[in-house]
Amino acid sequence: MKKIIKVIDSIIDFSAILASLFIFCICFIVTWGIIAREFHLKIYWVEPFSIYMFIAAAFLTIPYTMKMNEHIRVDILLSKLSPKVAKILDTVLMTFSLVLFLYITKVTYDMFWSSWTMKTKDLSIIQVPIWIPQLFVVVGWSVFVLSIFRYILAIWFEEKKSESKEIIGE
Repeated sequence: MKKIIKVIDSIIDFSAILASLFIFCICFIVTWGIIAREFHLKIYWVEPFSIYMFIAAAFLTIPYTMKMNEHIRVDILLSKLSPKVAKILDTVLMTFSLVLFLYITKVTYDMFWSSWTMKTKDLSIIQVPIWIPQLFVVVGWSVFVLSIFRYILAIWFEEKKSESKEIIGE
């Protein structure tokens, strides 16, 4: 199981690295757009590209946030239960989340596939195929599903690293 967790960790880490590269690119192209504007150069691609890169970065960081156990959770009930019951309830709730996000991933994949087959383009001047940003939404949700699965595995197969309530993360 630890090997599976390590493989999923690698995928999640790659997703986070890719997201940080998108953020870096956003900083670069927005700065370039500001400088170009000062010289009265018309650069039409800055806004749509920065928006699409932001969408990609946002969805690609969701799995890493889950891996690091940084999503907002209300643990009031879990803290009042015995550790064994809390573990079981956490597993049930995360399994429900897994099913929910599998469905969301399927719906976003259908949206992506529809845009791909219909060759839908955005409304900007450069007319980017809309499937490109939608692909990152699908990838982000897919890796998030993996991170939920990782979380469930970690509940049962990883040792806690401290007395804190961290189940996963480093």
